[in-house]
Amino acid sequence: MNYSVVVRRIAEAELEQAKAWYNLNSPNLGDAFVTAFEDAAQAIAEGPFRWQRYHKDVRRYVMNRFPYIIYFDLREANGEQTVRILRVVHASRDPMPIRELLP
Repeated sequence: MNYSVVVRRIAEAELEQAKAWYNLNSPNLGDAFVTAFEDAAQAIAEGPFRWQRYHKDVRRYVMNRFPYIIYFDLREANGEQTVRILRVVHASRDPMPIRELLP
C-alpha cells in the first residue's frame, strides 16, 4: 500500500534552505539534494513502518548521501492514509530541541 505524502510548510522551508546552501557550494548540488529527498519520500510512502519511531508517533528516515534526517508521521484523512513530512533537519543538530518542535 502506497501512502500519499504531504510536506508541511516548515519542512518545505527547510528543504529550500538546504537546497540554496548546497547550490552555493556546488552548482546543481541543491537539485541533487531535492532529488534525494524525493526518493526518500517515495521510499517512506511505500513502507513507512520500516523506519523506527523517534518520539511518540513520529518516525525518522536518515538520508544516505546528505546528512539530513526526515521526520514524519502517519495520518488518516478522508479514508486515505497519509505520510506527513514534519521536518527536514541537518543531522548535526541537537535532537532534544527537535523533539520540542515536533507535534
